[in-house]
Amino acid sequence: LIVCGSSVLFAFSCFYRALNIADEGAAMCRGSPTPFNAPVSGRFIATLGEVALVVQVSIYIQETAVRLGAVQGLWRTIFHRYTSMPFSTILPVIFAEVMSWSGVISGNSKFYCAEYVIWMVIAFTWAWDSAELLNKSRSYSETVMHAAILLGSIGLFFFNAFFEIPHFFKYQRDGTAAAHIPGLWECIQDESSPLWMKRLPFFFCYFIGCSWSSVAVAYRFMRAFRKSSLNSSDSKKA
Repeated sequence: LIVCGSSVLFAFSCFYRALNIADEGAAMCRGSPTPFNAPVSGRFIATLGEVALVVQVSIYIQETAVRLGAVQGLWRTIFHRYTSMPFSTILPVIFAEVMSWSGVISGNSKFYCAEYVIWMVIAFTWAWDSAELLNKSRSYSETVMHAAILLGSIGLFFFNAFFEIPHFFKYQRDGTAAAHIPGLWECIQDESSPLWMKRLPFFFCYFIGCSWSSVAVAYRFMRAFRKSSLNSSDSKKA
């Protein structure tokens, strides 16, 4: 239920943000300014969705690793040794969201760079763990799923490294935009801004690619769970 619920929440956040196109870093919106496309609103919905996505993928990797007998990365042992808790990417995503909120509140785009560095760390751990799951896969469908997570994680890593971080590292709000921002609950409408073309790859990969990937992970997890339950029931009958 948690995996499916997380997928629904993430898909909803993507749908919401697709209907209310905005860029929190620039405090700019494509449509008419409303409370729904304000920087605070967009960031709040994004935070819910991104945390839900990480919860979903974390549970999938951990549960599948147990089922397949795969070993997660070295950081899992180190993290458990010093915190007495199992490693999860949930804590890193919380730090990432703190950086993102700091960027929204301060208007300093360098906080977004820090956020994406953390997402690169998360992507690296997902890539490593999915490679272990790929090596232990027992069926064609598992192989396809784990290969897809591996490629998606690598894609996330390099997309942030070569697209998102350079964009926000160089980006600065112009003086006119900064002077007309009355608060966090309003944005500047500029439908013809070249920013939207620059951000189009992000919008496409995030709102369409990531949302459907989340659905695929939920579907695969539920199929594996159902199969495991049926096998367990047959074993008890025998």
